[in-house]
Amino acid sequence: MKKLGSLILIIGLIFIANNLFAASKAGKIVYVDLSKVFQEHKKTKEANVVFNKKRIEKQVELEKMQKAISKMQEDFKKKEMVLSDEEKEKKREEINNKGREMQVFYSGTEREMNDLQAKLTRDILKDINNVIENIAKKKGYSMVINKEMSINKDSKVNIVLFAEDRLEITEDVIKGVNK
Repeated sequence: MKKLGSLILIIGLIFIANNLFAASKAGKIVYVDLSKVFQEHKKTKEANVVFNKKRIEKQVELEKMQKAISKMQEDFKKKEMVLSDEEKEKKREEINNKGREMQVFYSGTEREMNDLQAKLTRDILKDINNVIENIAKKKGYSMVINKEMSINKDSKVNIVLFAEDRLEITEDVIKGVNK
């Protein structure tokens, strides 16, 4: 598996190098730090507010469910000695059903939050890509590359090992997305 990941990375870098070579013959190549643009995009801050609001709402609902289950368990313990076996079984089943409902809610919420985050991110990246494309067309750039590439969620590799500062368009893109 590790060898496959390395092979994919090498092929990707070769592909990038080949495109860079072709673009360098055709015109101007510039680069952008997409991570920085994403972080400084006004829509990122707005998306974080939307996401956190939704997360807090779901967290409050989950806490209510947990409290309801705890109360049911406490009530059951208090009344257990006076309940018939049939009533005990019925109460246990109610508590278990509430627990399953909470698990289903939690799983659904987790999926919903992941989908929301993906949608918000996708919308922001689409906006960034549109601005980059407009800048590239307006200024006659042949290629715009990202400064770095993610290998996994914790590791990034610089694609641009060296370039003159004048070839970086990050600040132009940030201005463009925040108009």
